Amino acid sequence: MPQAGALLSRDAEQLLPGVLRRRYRPLKFVNNEFQIIPNIPDLEAGTPEVVREVEEEEGPEAVIVADNAADIPAGDEGLTEDRYRTFCIMYAVSYTMQHMRAFEKAGKFDQSLQRKMLKANRKIEEKDNQLAAYGSAAFNVKGFLNNASVTLDNTNTIDFYDAATTGKAMYEFILDTLGTIQDSTDETENPNNLLIPPLLMTQWTQTTVSTNADKSVYQYLLENGIGSIQTAPECKSAKLEAAGVQSGGTNKDRIVFYPREQQVGLIDAETTGDIVFEVIERHIEPLQMAPEDYHETRKLKYIAPMFKCVTPTIINYPDAMYYADVAKPS
Repeated sequence: MPQAGALLSRDAEQLLPGVLRRRYRPLKFVNNEFQIIPNIPDLEAGTPEVVREVEEEEGPEAVIVADNAADIPAGDEGLTEDRYRTFCIMYAVSYTMQHMRAFEKAGKFDQSLQRKMLKANRKIEEKDNQLAAYGSAAFNVKGFLNNASVTLDNTNTIDFYDAATTGKAMYEFILDTLGTIQDSTDETENPNNLLIPPLLMTQWTQTTVSTNADKSVYQYLLENGIGSIQTAPECKSAKLEAAGVQSGGTNKDRIVFYPREQQVGLIDAETTGDIVFEVIERHIEPLQMAPEDYHETRKLKYIAPMFKCVTPTIINYPDAMYYADVAKPS
């Protein structure tokens, strides 16, 4: 027979404060803090498409003429349009009658509801981050990492992870590539910011520029023309292949050269009310709960949708970006 005791085990237990929750990685393509893509919160409710007017210039070049010249050349100007559809990303908060009753009995329904809303928020942001980075094959749109109009170099043979690759070869590859972009655009573009896979950052910070120097490749690049270097897991080979950006077995990470223009624009917007980014932009209607008219009750289950409306990543000047695919770590 069970032995009677003075205390039940739960009487002597101590409940630690707080609840352990899952730790999430930062979503860098939808978070303006990382200054990769400007996510501009100006998308008007109900907008099916956004339109960007594009100026076209035609005409001959100017000429040097005599004082009595009558054949002075003149050019024409016109406008065309680039159109981008918008997308609505949704996830629902739901609970049953008994769930609500049980949590109300425990005095924790508000906490439970908040956790459900935070989960829905995260699910929506994860899908939006994926859309911003890779686009969507189902809807035939591209993202920051796979715009078809951006030049892609996938034929280079450099291996940053090979022990035989020197620090000098590493920084020369990056600076030579940047120089090629500047030269090919007659110095119109200077995409001197890099987005790289995380392990490449480790490699660059651990590799010195020469056997007699204590300066890392990372430091050298920042001191010689590169404006910033940051990492994103989306640049990794496995994720590129999983998203359909590369064919399976390609085994190459992607380095992105791009302009970083976001911070100045956001600061200016606070005083002028205008948010204008020339090269890269997205427009969003911030995440929110659907109006109560669109909540639903299915028998004993209550469903409240949350949503966020967005454009894809818009790259207005593809020559201002560049992709370089490099061997992934072995």
